[in-house]
Amino acid sequence: MTLTSNIGRKISWVKIGKCGMELAMLKRKSEKVIELLKGIHFVASVEAISLGVQAGIHPWILYDIISNAAGNSWIYKNYIPLLLQGNKIKDDFLNASAQRMGIVLDTAKSVTFPLPLLAAAHQQFLAGSRHADANGLDGLKVWERVFGVQIMDAANAETYNPELLANQLSAKSKQVNNIGFIGLGAMGFGMATHLLKSNFSVHGFDVYKPTLSRFAKAGGLIGSSPAEVSKDVDVLIVMVTNEVQAESVLYGVDGAVSVLQPGASIVLSSTVSPAFISQLELRLQNENKGLKLIDAPVSGGVIRASEGTLTIMASGTDEALEHAGSVLSALSEKLYVIKGGCGAGSGVKMVNQLLAGVHIASAAEAMAFGARLGLDTRVLFDVIKASEGTSWMFENRGPHMVDNDYTPLSALDIFVKDLGIVARECAARRVPLHISTVALQLFLSGSASGWGRLDDSAVVKVYETLTGIKVEGKHAVINKTSALESLPSEWALDPLDEIRRLDSTLKTLVVLDDDPTGTQTVHDVDVLTEWNVESLVEQLKSRPKCFFILTNSRALSSDNASLLITDICQNLSTAAKATGNNDYTVVLRGDSTLRGHFPEEPDAAVSVLGEMDAWIICPFFLQGGRYTIDDVHYVADSEQLVPAGDTEFAKDASFGYKSSNLREWVEEKTKGRIAATSVSSVSIQLLRNGGPTAVCDHLCSLPKGSTCIVNAASDRDMAVFAAGMVEAELKGKRFLCRTAASFVSARIGIIPKAPISPKDLGIGKGSNGGLIIVGSYVPKTTKQVEQLKLQCDYNLRSIEVSVEKLAMKSAEEREEEINHAAELADVYLRTCKDTLVMSSRELITGKTPSESLDINFKVSSGLVEIVRRIKTTPRYILAKGGITSSDIATKALEAKRAKIVGQALAGVPLWQLGPESRHPGVPYIVFPGNVGDSNALAEVVKCWSRPVRLSSTKELLADAEKGAYAVGAFNVYNLEGVEAVIAAAEEQKSPAILQIHPSALKLGGTPLVACCISAAEQATVPITVHFDHGSSKPELMEVLELGVDSVMVDGSHLPFKENILYTKHISSLAHAKGMTVEAELGRLSGTEDDLTVEDYEAKLTDVNQAQEFIDETGIDALAVCIGNVHGKYPASGPKLRLELLKSLYDLASKNGVFLVLHGASGLPKELVQDCIDRGVRKFNVNTEVRKAYMDILKSPQSDLVHVMAAAKEAMKAVVAEKMQLMFENRGPHMVDNDYTPLSALDIFVKDLGIVARECAARRVPLHISTVALQLFLSGSASGWGRLDDSAVVKVYETLTGIKVEGKHAVINKTSALESLPSEWALDPLDEIRRLDSTLKTLVVLDDDPTGTQTVHDVDVLTEWNVESLVEQLKSRPKCFFILTNSRALSSDKASLLITDICQNLSTAAKATGNNDYTVVLRGDSTLRGHFPEEPDAAVSALGEMDAWIICPFFLQGGRYTIDDVHYVADSEQLVPAGDTEFAKDASFGYKSSNLREWVEEKTKGRIAATSVSSVSIQLLRNGGPTAVCDHLCSLPKGSTCIVNAASDRDMAVFAAGMVEAELKGKRFLCRTAASFVSARIGIIPKAPISPKDLGIGKGSNGGLIIVGSYVPKTTKQVEQLKLQCDYNLRSIEVSVEKLAMKSAEEREEEINHAAELADVYLRTCKDTLVMSSRELITGKTPSESLDINFKGGITSSDIATKALEAKRAKIVGQALAGVPLWQLGPESRHPGVPYIVFPGNVGDSNALAEVVKCWSRPVRLSSTKELLADAEKGAYAVGAFNVYNLEGVEAVIAAAEEQKSPAILQIHPSALKLGGTPLVACCISAAEQATVPITVHFDHGSSKPELMEVLELGVDSVMVDGSHLPFKENILYTKHISSLAHAKGMTVEAELGRLSGTEDDLTVEDYEAKLTDVNQAQEFIDETGIDALAVCIGNVHGKYPASGPKLRLELLKSLYDLASKNGVFLVLHGASGLPKELVQDCIDRGVRKFNVNTEVRKAYMDILKSPQSDLVHVMAAAKEAMKAVVAEKMQLFGSAGKAN
Repeated sequence: MTLTSNIGRKISWVKIGKCGMELAMLKRKSEKVIELLKGIHFVASVEAISLGVQAGIHPWILYDIISNAAGNSWIYKNYIPLLLQGNKIKDDFLNASAQRMGIVLDTAKSVTFPLPLLAAAHQQFLAGSRHADANGLDGLKVWERVFGVQIMDAANAETYNPELLANQLSAKSKQVNNIGFIGLGAMGFGMATHLLKSNFSVHGFDVYKPTLSRFAKAGGLIGSSPAEVSKDVDVLIVMVTNEVQAESVLYGVDGAVSVLQPGASIVLSSTVSPAFISQLELRLQNENKGLKLIDAPVSGGVIRASEGTLTIMASGTDEALEHAGSVLSALSEKLYVIKGGCGAGSGVKMVNQLLAGVHIASAAEAMAFGARLGLDTRVLFDVIKASEGTSWMFENRGPHMVDNDYTPLSALDIFVKDLGIVARECAARRVPLHISTVALQLFLSGSASGWGRLDDSAVVKVYETLTGIKVEGKHAVINKTSALESLPSEWALDPLDEIRRLDSTLKTLVVLDDDPTGTQTVHDVDVLTEWNVESLVEQLKSRPKCFFILTNSRALSSDNASLLITDICQNLSTAAKATGNNDYTVVLRGDSTLRGHFPEEPDAAVSVLGEMDAWIICPFFLQGGRYTIDDVHYVADSEQLVPAGDTEFAKDASFGYKSSNLREWVEEKTKGRIAATSVSSVSIQLLRNGGPTAVCDHLCSLPKGSTCIVNAASDRDMAVFAAGMVEAELKGKRFLCRTAASFVSARIGIIPKAPISPKDLGIGKGSNGGLIIVGSYVPKTTKQVEQLKLQCDYNLRSIEVSVEKLAMKSAEEREEEINHAAELADVYLRTCKDTLVMSSRELITGKTPSESLDINFKVSSGLVEIVRRIKTTPRYILAKGGITSSDIATKALEAKRAKIVGQALAGVPLWQLGPESRHPGVPYIVFPGNVGDSNALAEVVKCWSRPVRLSSTKELLADAEKGAYAVGAFNVYNLEGVEAVIAAAEEQKSPAILQIHPSALKLGGTPLVACCISAAEQATVPITVHFDHGSSKPELMEVLELGVDSVMVDGSHLPFKENILYTKHISSLAHAKGMTVEAELGRLSGTEDDLTVEDYEAKLTDVNQAQEFIDETGIDALAVCIGNVHGKYPASGPKLRLELLKSLYDLASKNGVFLVLHGASGLPKELVQDCIDRGVRKFNVNTEVRKAYMDILKSPQSDLVHVMAAAKEAMKAVVAEKMQLMFENRGPHMVDNDYTPLSALDIFVKDLGIVARECAARRVPLHISTVALQLFLSGSASGWGRLDDSAVVKVYETLTGIKVEGKHAVINKTSALESLPSEWALDPLDEIRRLDSTLKTLVVLDDDPTGTQTVHDVDVLTEWNVESLVEQLKSRPKCFFILTNSRALSSDKASLLITDICQNLSTAAKATGNNDYTVVLRGDSTLRGHFPEEPDAAVSALGEMDAWIICPFFLQGGRYTIDDVHYVADSEQLVPAGDTEFAKDASFGYKSSNLREWVEEKTKGRIAATSVSSVSIQLLRNGGPTAVCDHLCSLPKGSTCIVNAASDRDMAVFAAGMVEAELKGKRFLCRTAASFVSARIGIIPKAPISPKDLGIGKGSNGGLIIVGSYVPKTTKQVEQLKLQCDYNLRSIEVSVEKLAMKSAEEREEEINHAAELADVYLRTCKDTLVMSSRELITGKTPSESLDINFKGGITSSDIATKALEAKRAKIVGQALAGVPLWQLGPESRHPGVPYIVFPGNVGDSNALAEVVKCWSRPVRLSSTKELLADAEKGAYAVGAFNVYNLEGVEAVIAAAEEQKSPAILQIHPSALKLGGTPLVACCISAAEQATVPITVHFDHGSSKPELMEVLELGVDSVMVDGSHLPFKENILYTKHISSLAHAKGMTVEAELGRLSGTEDDLTVEDYEAKLTDVNQAQEFIDETGIDALAVCIGNVHGKYPASGPKLRLELLKSLYDLASKNGVFLVLHGASGLPKELVQDCIDRGVRKFNVNTEVRKAYMDILKSPQSDLVHVMAAAKEAMKAVVAEKMQLFGSAGKAN
């Protein structure tokens, strides 16, 4: 680089491209940065010359060499000659410069930015000016005084020409034959290979073997050591990194010097200190071999090294230089020989490196300061490069900083070394070099921060890290709100009005859209997907204002896209001529994030349409968050605007770019054809200040063929531009637009409308799911898909299509993947599931953009083919991603045109497909890949998804109110009734309410509710589920948990005020769950479901009471009593008080309450209409529907299914009639890390700033205080200004990663444990167990129940009277616990308690003669509790001990004690206990982690840390129990001893040693965690306990979980519990404030409410979480906090002793490691119930959820496979009973529970056809509620589509029936379904052979039947992977012949032998009618499942022959009859009693 030499260099600001105020501001700020560089460069230049002179180098020689080397700067080149000539630089140069530098420093202080280099330079100028003023000195003389170096004398000394000298010596050089070369790094390799090219023989060595291999391939010879390559060489070149390496290769092992031949020369080219060179020369002379040394450091870089064009500064003796001259000449372009002997060359290199290093550091300081001033660093770089502040290093390294590219060309650590050499030399030569010293510290800071191996320019990261600024020269991310608010006000008038006014005169806008997402801002506009001339003629002749042509060109290559645009434009031109409509403007609608074919598409368009006046580029798109401001295009990300070039869109494999500035983007994309400077711009200022006319003027003034970009930040800006462009077009201008979507809507004057919903298009519920296709790969899409899956999980099914299979695999694999996806999608859509078909998320790209496009095409075409093959018409179709949505529309759906209806969400277009498409009229949502936040996709899908329920009950009634009609609420009791209501509602297109009476709930239970809910969800009309006449509070509270939509609170039997209270209470609970509430005021007479209200008990609704009732209760609907009755009306007919009804309606309607009339059965049509007219909106109907059911029974039916079908039709007719009737009218701060500000850091920024100003004013150089100011400024810039001033230490912490805080470090757990000695080899527990009978009883006083967490089969007492202790001690147990719960008490009370227990213990011990006991005070493993108060109290009662033992180790809780420090594990780290949240406990907090110090802290110094003894891990692991015993026996009496431990073996060793000491008579008092206890009594661990271990089955209630702990871990565990167990968990949060801080009444109310809710939840089988609210309320003192805990905290101890009244319990084991499990004693309130004591500090965040999931009442007790496996073990069979209705389901469950038998609810295809998903829901609900193992099985699945749908319904198992198929086809069919079912965890049964007989109208003739073939069975099992095989051995469906069954038992035996070997179970269909003996024979021969149908159905039919009075009585009798048959079969099959 050549730097100009003119003094006072001027910058051409005009070229910067700014104007006005902006330019002035840029100039002022830039000049300050330049001043900074000039000052630093000047002082560095003088420092360099001073050091060089002191090193003996002529200053002019230095100048000549360095001014042409990397150390050059403009200042050095231009000012140093003036100084050396003795001239002034300028008048008053020193003072003026110091003053300017002071201004810069003041600016830096004002913006809180450290400038350490400038500060040091400023001090030097102050020192210089002080010398100048005091001594009248000038120029160089000043600096001679400052540095103490006689520079002028040296400058005046005789000089020489070092290049000429080099040439002379080279000319005398002789030929060198062999060269050795050590150090083949980046520079060395280039030098050595260049020597090879120069025909030298080179032997190379490097420690890096791959480099040696490379060198050998280049033609070099290689050796394995320095010595090997140094033998027989003439010249040895050493090019290693530093002095240490040079020493090693020369004198180390296999060093070179020892083998060099006499007279050889060593060329040392490494950068080392001159002193090292001088010493090395002496050592070589002492070898007496005539070895010569050439000091020859190099400069120039890697490329120049390989080219042989380095600069070499050589020094040495003439002889040496002549000997190696030819080698040096070959390597260099410039060879300088420096006089002064060896070391002079390194001296020059050292000075060069001084300057180079300072210049890099100063460049970093300058660029960072510029960034802090808000300057664009790219512009700043250009400005400085043209200024006096430039340097070679600035120009070379500045781009690295601006590009944020620190790829190491020269590593930062090199300057740590090189400036280190400078530092050592300046110290040795007594030359003070302030600038270079500060620069060294900056490089050291960078290296300490881990950047040493990055490029040296990474020193800028020191400034970035400390101040938070970024130097990277890219457009900044800016705050959206601030940016938009800083703009001028928008243009006041709406230009769209004018555009709309001109509508008929405007050109048609033809939008060529490169993907369908461009339609995202318009509505009621056509889009064409074909562009033949005919289509375009048809479109143009109607003269539309706009239409779209979907090109999808973004999916094509550039060439193909160009051809396509050309074709369209040609057709467009032809069509325009044909229609005479030439008035059109073409818009190339492209991506708002700048992706697409630009400029190829505009070029193609222009080639047809002719040259345009201008290309308009306008990517603004508000809905997508795309803004263009100051020519920079931004993408909004939340509240930030990110330059487009820095987003993921700019990294697009096909359309990537770098520029965010649109001018530069045009230049980049056109490859320079259109220069950025030639691009015009419409600014926001012009739009907002000048309006449309200014835009028109601007456009009209553009030269023809211009390119113009448009800035915009609002839709109004866009409208202004569009209006201005319209004006220009009306003046004859022609434009070609490349825009985003916003321009289109503005240009045609679109009036926005709200997002479209399904309701807007008249879309109701429908019967299918929606189809979602995702192909877009942008990260935003991936996040949106994640949220979609998360938020829509309930109704969403996902199909992930492998991109690899679609794009990279064979045609067969691709075809298989497509078929599988299409098949699954069809199933999901038919089962009403929204179906997501998405390409897998791995992004596979090609090596070139065209390859990437080809892969994209294959993926997109694969998705297209999947959609083409889907046969089901979706509710809606959503395509995500531009290319995807285009391909789906045109290729998959075959749409040729569509109507753009509007938007589904802002920026998300919604089309309706044309009539020619495959799904005419279906909504098609085109979802762009880059629109919306992460929730946007989920929001659209939730809006368009088929609703689970179309309406709430309240909405049904509100619609009825609007339409003046009523809704029928029909009482349902069974499946037939439910189906009847749904069928009638769908037929009549009527809303309806499924109403459940308490008697129906009693009869049908939760399966009936599940059946109703399922039916309502599947219905295509609005159906809700209502619970009627809830007159029992417990019953109602349970119903609220069942998922109904509404409830009736019936308090009509209560006095008025009590009715209000009852209704109000339930209403509040129901409303909290979003339910509608109905209540009754007055009382109806009559009978409903055996409940009779006599006439005298009836009462009419009182209008006067009604207002109060409504106001107080907050109900939604009021059931009125106006003379209506339940049941039948009298013969005289109903007499309703219609005037009363009118009055009630007037009142209710004002309050938004709807009227309900019970007793609608029997009301004549006219009266019903009168009631509707007077406001009744809900009629309850019961009697007439039930009568229809009973009437049908009078007609003979042949079978159960026929009865059900007939009953359904009869009831449906009644319901439909009622609907028609009701609808007739419808329409030591640092050490403590405590920076609490006592004196803020910013105070010293101010105070030292004052010092800096004063030292400048008084010209006193104060280097230390100046550096200190820079440190405080760095701290303030990092945001610590308001912390304590000691926080300045954080500057060092931040840069180096060290921590000053004087606390024990957090350490890596694995590393810490691996660093310990090996554990003691023998297991000491064996010895403890052997000594069991001789050991003292361990009495554990446990301060909370969690201490029982490591033992099992041990008693725990919760009372400690002498009698209890006597009873315990006399059995001489090895251990028992006494639960003290003392941690909940104050210290005084805890001491009294321990004293009392110990005294009683002592008395009991004397009474039993068992004085051999040791007391353990079991305390918290995190050191909380009453210490030393409890040990003191124990000693006062038990006498002095030999020692207190303190041992908090607890492995399960992750508590370790290592080197006396106690740690708490947190994942892979060990955190000192004193730094955890436990140490901050309000009552038991502490600071010390070291246990010795903890003892001193807790005893308040009574026991000094130094007096505490310690058992180390080393002693435990190396010395064993004996060493422990010796240690304990050696302790002085009354000692305190802490125990280290890091494993259970350590704990066992200590326990065994303590036992030995006890056997020697020693007495100890132990304060330990739980691990010690289990070790001391020799516990053998056992696996965690499960419910099964305790013989606990399903049970009928939920579990109770009480949480009182406040530690953060517990809060996290509770969060995970709620998340993971949401389905079966109910939460009750009890207010701590109400319990602890409020009145007694509020406390009592809170307690009652929680207990009441808990009772309900438990009864409804829900696990119930009762937890204290999470706000932690503490007292002012520890005792106050304990009192609050007592009132509000809930602990396991309190629950056990006070709530459950347990006096003793057995510790059974652990529910999870560290989580004790007790069984409560017989005296407790719940004897034998498992009690899990979960510590607050144990386990990870999932631990609580794991335990609850394990102990929770299982949803199903078993899978079908497990049922059959248990049957195999027990040699019995399980019955599978076909069910068709609710009665059948209830019969099977009742029989199974009565017989304690497992059972299978089996659904035949005909039953599914009859009962649908409500029947399945009924079965699943019954199975879940059952207390015995019940599973749900789908039988005889002979249809693939049907089976695939069944797989989605939640059954446990399926039978794949391919028995009607040929053998091989049966295998393929069964295998396919089996794989799908197994993927869902289902059991699979299949049939081989075929049964004859009839089942549900399906008959197989005898001649079609075939037995199972044993030979085929093995192949069938192997191929299909089934779990159970239904065999054909002569069994039949239906009735056996009169001669009885004839089963082939020998065949059965053979099949069992085969199947059992393969783990397959045998099934026998047709078990009805088999005699008992034959059933047993089958079981003996391996049948494990019998199918039963005929006999159960017969029992149902038989009961119908007996007369019954009512539907409910029929149901009850039928259930009992079927139950009897089922029970008999269970006994016969041997399954009775096998449920557990």
